[in-house]
Amino acid sequence: MIVIVGENRSFDHVFATYVPKKGEQVWNLLSQQIVKADGTPGKNFAKAEQLAASDTSSDGYLLDPSASSFAGSVLPAPLVGGPTDSYVKNDSLTLAVQSENGLPADYYAYLVTGGTGLKSKTPDTRITNVNALQAGPFQLTNGDTFTYNSYAASPVHRFYQMWQQLNCNAANATQDNPSGCSAKLFPWVEVTVGAGTNGLAQLSNFNTEYVAGDTTTGEGSTSMGFYNMQNGDVPYFKQLADTYAMSDNFH
Repeated sequence: MIVIVGENRSFDHVFATYVPKKGEQVWNLLSQQIVKADGTPGKNFAKAEQLAASDTSSDGYLLDPSASSFAGSVLPAPLVGGPTDSYVKNDSLTLAVQSENGLPADYYAYLVTGGTGLKSKTPDTRITNVNALQAGPFQLTNGDTFTYNSYAASPVHRFYQMWQQLNCNAANATQDNPSGCSAKLFPWVEVTVGAGTNGLAQLSNFNTEYVAGDTTTGEGSTSMGFYNMQNGDVPYFKQLADTYAMSDNFH
């Protein structure tokens, strides 16, 4: 079975803490001990460390720019994305049914809830420790503050930006990593160019960190967030994984 998840969502964005049934294996953040079942950093967290980079080439684009740690090994804050209120206003289930037919009856309640309640493109204070996250994956959801039904920001999904995020170089290929890709530039690409400027220069007040009054890409380190199945997130994907037989190595 092949499950396609759109809009630049990685395997670990959904299955980061999935625990397979007895006799099956999974390669994810939890099994690699990059995070713990509660979503906090595990003993191998450094394997998923994200880096800042410098790209000063004349053409303005390198697949493998020179990289180093973020200042203090802290991620630029993930920013708020999505509307402040739900897409279907006034909590009208009637309008929800009219706007999207064919859903199971108990799904329509989710169309009238989930708004961020926050100002767009500011640090997402629903995320625990949002301004001091370690430079790697972080749990998106947080109890009653940021539920699975809450609106979250969308990671960048443009072809060349996604290539640069993967940070590939054939010279770095090994038997364990034949692609030569480190996948360590996801936040850096998000905060430096994001969805792109279409060839225009960044504004003079552009900033890769959120500073009130400055311009940002509006994304922050959104790409490193993951849902936690151990807390009940993404239940439908968990049901699919539990129901259908997986290969010995699920990833």
